[in-house]
This record gives sequence, structure tokens and C-alpha cells, in this order.
Amino acid sequence: MLRSLENSGACARSYLLRPGTGRAPIYQHLEFEQNARENASRNIISAWANNDPEGAGKWLATLPAGKSREQAVQTYVGQLSYSNPELAAPWVDSIANEQQRWSQMEQIARNWMRNDSNAARTWLANSSLPDDRKQRLLKEKTEPE
Repeated sequence: MLRSLENSGACARSYLLRPGTGRAPIYQHLEFEQNARENASRNIISAWANNDPEGAGKWLATLPAGKSREQAVQTYVGQLSYSNPELAAPWVDSIANEQQRWSQMEQIARNWMRNDSNAARTWLANSSLPDDRKQRLLKEKTEPE
């Protein structure tokens, strides 16, 4: 089903962008609408995570797997990594993009170590972050500022 939707999207894109047809503005409008929806979703999730992190987390848990959920989780984790790293931590492993996941893990660890170094170290030791990155984070924390 997903492949047929992807193929349908590619066919529609090809049709709308065919040179000389004058349909490119339609495609550009549709693309703009999609970007606007994604931006609005990020803003809503960010505000919700800031004001009611537990409620936002419960809502995230109800979302089906897919691009929208992935973006929502990234936004949620990014927002909470500063204010509530302990709430962001359980979600970070669900970020599919490895580099994004590791970057968020590092951010969570840095922020968490400022408030509760022991809890942050315990979480970091059990995280899926590569050992060299874990060691670099721990070294940052022990070096004088």
C-alpha cells in the first residue's frame, strides 16, 4: 500500500511538473501547504511539550508510526532536552535517523548533567550512544570550565 502511495505521489509530481503545462504552480502550492502544516505541527508540539510535557508525551504514544510521528518525536525531544531531559530521554531511541538520535542524546546528557549528574550518568551508561561519544560527554563534564 505504501509503495503504491509513493508511486502515486511520484506520478502526480511528474504530471504537475511537466514542462510547458503551466501546472507547476499547482505543485508548488501543494508543497507549500504541506510545509505549512508541518511547521504548524512542530510549533504546536513544541508549545505543548513546554506547557504540558506529560500530556504531550501521552498523545505522542497514540500516534501511528510514520513520518508525522517521527517529526513529532524529534520536536518533543528537542524541546524537552533543555527543560526536562528526564522526560525526553525515554523517547530519544525512537528517532530513526541515527545522527539525529545521537545528537539529541548528547544534548539530553549535557543538559541533564547540569541538574542531576548521577541520573544522567546512569542513563548515558545504558543508552545506545556509541562509547566514544559517551566518553567524550563524560570528559566534558569532569573538565573544569
